Amino acid sequence: MLSKAAELFRVQGYRSTSMLDLSRAMGMGEQSIYNAFGNKESLLQAALRHYRGEQLEHIMGDLMRPDASKAAIVGVFENLVALAPRDGHGCLIVQCRQLGDGVSDGARSEAEAHAAQVERAFHRAIVRGVDNGEFATDDPQSLARYFNVALHGFAVATATVRSKAALRRVVALVLAPLSAAH
Repeated sequence: MLSKAAELFRVQGYRSTSMLDLSRAMGMGEQSIYNAFGNKESLLQAALRHYRGEQLEHIMGDLMRPDASKAAIVGVFENLVALAPRDGHGCLIVQCRQLGDGVSDGARSEAEAHAAQVERAFHRAIVRGVDNGEFATDDPQSLARYFNVALHGFAVATATVRSKAALRRVVALVLAPLSAAH
C-alpha cells in the first residue's frame, strides 16, 4: 500500500497527486486514508520512509553493512544503473530534497536524514577501504560527501538519461577516485 503511494508521488509529484489518485492506487477509500495517515502530507512522509527503506535495501544494501568497503561503493552505482527508472521520473527522495512541489519541511527532513545516513555509510566504507589498502585518500569525509553528491546527481540524471551505456560511463568517472593505489 505504501509502495503504491510512494510510486504515485514519485511519478506525479506531491502537488499533482490528489487524494482520489491515492485512493485508487492504494485500493482504499479517501476517508480510510485520512483515518490511517491523518492527511496527504503525513501519507507522503510514511510513503517516503517506506521508499527510503526499499532504497536502502535494494540499492545500498551492501553499503549499509558494517564491513562495507570498495565493492559496496561500486555496487551502489551499479545498482543505480540497473534499477534506473525508465519512465522519465526520478527518485522520490531527491524530489523531496529539492525545493518546490509543495513538500513540507517534514518530508524534506526525512529525505535529508536519508542523505545523511548514506553519507555516513559511504564514509565508513571509505575508511575501511583505505584501511584494507583498496584505495587511498587523505580526506575520507570529503570523498564520502563527493559520492553522496554524485549519488544525488545520478538520481536526477536517471530521469532524463535513458541509455544504460551512458550511465555506465558516468559511473566510471564517478568511481575514478577508487582506482588510486595505496
